[in-house]
Amino acid sequence: VIVYAVLRNNILSNDLRSTYTGINYQTLLYKLDESAQKYKYDFFFKIERKTSWLISHIDIQSVNMVYAATLFSEGAVAYRLYKNYSIPYVIAVRATDVNFYMKYMVHVWPLAWNVLRCAHKVTFITEAISRHFFQKKIMLPVKKNVQGKMEIIPNGIESYWIEHAKSKHVSSIPRSLLFIGVFNDNKNILATMKVVENLSSRSEGLHLTLVGGGGNQHERVFKYCKLHPELFTFKGKILDKKDLCKVFAESDIFVMVSHSETFGLVYIEALSQGLPILYTRGQGIDGTLKEKIGEAADSYDENSIKKAICRLIDEYEQYEPIGKSLYRFSWDNIARDEIRLIH
Repeated sequence: VIVYAVLRNNILSNDLRSTYTGINYQTLLYKLDESAQKYKYDFFFKIERKTSWLISHIDIQSVNMVYAATLFSEGAVAYRLYKNYSIPYVIAVRATDVNFYMKYMVHVWPLAWNVLRCAHKVTFITEAISRHFFQKKIMLPVKKNVQGKMEIIPNGIESYWIEHAKSKHVSSIPRSLLFIGVFNDNKNILATMKVVENLSSRSEGLHLTLVGGGGNQHERVFKYCKLHPELFTFKGKILDKKDLCKVFAESDIFVMVSHSETFGLVYIEALSQGLPILYTRGQGIDGTLKEKIGEAADSYDENSIKKAICRLIDEYEQYEPIGKSLYRFSWDNIARDEIRLIH
């Protein structure tokens, strides 16, 4: 298996090397110099560079299947390999594809149609992304083609959370909320904090614990916590899973109302610890599970967030544990599904 990922220096992004440490990575460095801005803003130039770098450093004839992690950025590379070397490919459609490229990047839509038409299989990470995809009028030319070869395969969680799953959390007075994530515009944590402050007079003892940090809202969130220590506790980043389990155990409800979310592994981690969740309507795991796992809210409407939190508190006993559905998110199960697709 060849894993090919392009990272730019000084760009905040997930680095595979920090997650999957047991792999011998070969790092190749390129100087873009005057082409740096062109690589950033010219989609077709970026695809041409990524494809040429890949071809020049691997034996392309040894490759018999490509898995592209996105429709546009990686799918376009897979499509070029297919056209030039007849290598079949599978693509995964993610939130960025639907919420950004399919909304703003008009000039690459025809390429996306070709990528989809020629794909061996098309996967969606969640039901929500699938719904948004087929609601887009720009996908009408390839709708039937995609429907005939699509599957929904979610992301997986680490085995630790499955092995240490808890039954339904019990609380006579649910007042302890928990957020885990980066403090940026997309995660929308400031809106949730404003709602908690607004609800504090109605729900005595209401408290929000924040785990994580970083992002362009970090300073504002930190100051908010300092201003209202009776409402907010900032714990910073917690990487040890045992310590995270303790934080989950001390909480009643998990809240994260992002504007855009491909999946949101932390939702499943919270559910594995028996907590009901507040999530974003039409994003992430919305529609993924049949159980009554929590409440959905409109991330752009603080009143919607407020009503959802109130329902979570008032109807706390009605929410269901995730139960056996948790095993759906085992990487072993997901790997079997992906292998079946490829073969």
